Amino acid sequence: MYKLNLLTVSKLAPKERLTQVIALIVSDVIGDKLEIISSGPTVADKSTPQQCLMILKQLNLQDKIPESINTLLVRRTREITKSTGSVEYTGGTQWEHVHNVIVGNNKMALAAASMKAEQLGFLPIILSSVLDGEASKVGVMFGMLARYAALSFGYKVSNPKSSDYVQLELDLVSKGVPKKTLKKVVALAHHAYNIKKPICILTGGETTVQVKGSGKGGRNQEMVVACALEIDKQCQGDTSVLANFDLIFLSGGTDGIDGPTPVAGAVIDQTFIQKCNDNNMDALTYLRNNDTFNLFEKISEECLILIGHTGTNVMDIQALVIKSKK
Repeated sequence: MYKLNLLTVSKLAPKERLTQVIALIVSDVIGDKLEIISSGPTVADKSTPQQCLMILKQLNLQDKIPESINTLLVRRTREITKSTGSVEYTGGTQWEHVHNVIVGNNKMALAAASMKAEQLGFLPIILSSVLDGEASKVGVMFGMLARYAALSFGYKVSNPKSSDYVQLELDLVSKGVPKKTLKKVVALAHHAYNIKKPICILTGGETTVQVKGSGKGGRNQEMVVACALEIDKQCQGDTSVLANFDLIFLSGGTDGIDGPTPVAGAVIDQTFIQKCNDNNMDALTYLRNNDTFNLFEKISEECLILIGHTGTNVMDIQALVIKSKK
């Protein structure tokens, strides 16, 4: 949308092209789109006032906006047409003196996490830095992926193509996990089994939450509880997974903030839902009420990731650990 406020219209980049401008950018946007990060004050605005007028007309909003805005858009359209002969964005050389450099983003954070995981003795793999969607649904996917990786890891390695295994793979594909991604997980799990190391599956991005309840929580905490519920569900008919593996899942915000809570996110293992049941607390009820923070506080505060505000936001990071007990 064509920018109307003074800062983004005038931009931070000087109009005098003799001055070189270098913008060091920390991205909190999926895909690192420069024009979206902080509204792109050092990026050429490719939208046009003519596009705004067309949208307002399509939505029948021309008579509902301030006359000053309509006047500005019409005047700017005429000015652009007069100077360029077109109402479309034509580019130009006025931004050649501006150099935008991304110095921090989710990919870099994941690379650092992968390096640290390897130093700690894990076999790491980065699956995605563009994770999005409903947090609880993504959590379900991770719960399924945890069991899938365990089935690929070793205790059923002699017969990995059982009907249950194949169905789980199909279910993951239906959740949007590419088949080639699952092949990478299988290869990693087989390698880890052979050299007797745990694996660490890393992802990043930013999910969303549809708030329907009145509780307290955040997208990362919701994802973790949903994952815990799915791990418990997946393992009910296959207790050998719990007997042979430790499953750990973490999701946290790099800015140290997860919703209106003092924590960055949470981490659980495969025993979390059993702990909830032992305390007569229904995790699903808390999840549906968007009250995951209070659930963690009552069951185990150790699950909460309390690091304080970091001052840097490169979205969220997830880590799924599968470790053989043998």
